Amino acid sequence: MFRREVIIHIDIEAPPEEIWHHLTDFAAYPEWNPYLSGIEGKARAGSGLVLKMGQPGGKQVAAKVTVTTVQPGRKLVWRGRTLIPGLLDNEHSFVIEDQGGRTSRLTQSEVFTGFLAFFLPRFLGQQTSLGFEMFNEVLKKRVEGKRQDSGQGALSG
Repeated sequence: MFRREVIIHIDIEAPPEEIWHHLTDFAAYPEWNPYLSGIEGKARAGSGLVLKMGQPGGKQVAAKVTVTTVQPGRKLVWRGRTLIPGLLDNEHSFVIEDQGGRTSRLTQSEVFTGFLAFFLPRFLGQQTSLGFEMFNEVLKKRVEGKRQDSGQGALSG
C-alpha cells in the first residue's frame, strides 16, 4: 500500500484543555480559521463531520469524514476516503501534549494511503503543509490571545 504523510508541530502557551476547547469549538471556526472555515458535526467517535476548507482567496471545498478517536484534551482523529476504500484514504489527527510549565505542543498530521497516494504530487503535500502551518498559527494566536484577554497569559518578571 502506498503512503504519504504530512506532520506539523507548534508550541502553544496554554494547557492542553484550553487548546482542546478551541480545537473542538467547531461553531467558532468561521471567526478565526481561514483554512478550515467550518466544521458541521460533533467531536464524538463514530460521528460524521462535514469540513469546509480551502486556501484564502481560493476555492472552498467540502469533505465528509468520520471521527474515529476522541480523547478530550489529548487527541482528535478523523478519517475520510475518496469513492472506493483503498483508492485514496486519509486520516487526519490532532495530538496535544503537555510540555510542562505553561506550554503544550500541538501536532497536526495527515496520512494518505491507497493506490492514488503514490500519485499525489509533491505540490499537494506542500500545500497541505502550508495549510496546517496556517491553521496552527491562527489557533495559537486565538488560544494565547484569549488567555491574555482573561489575564491568564500574563507573565511575571
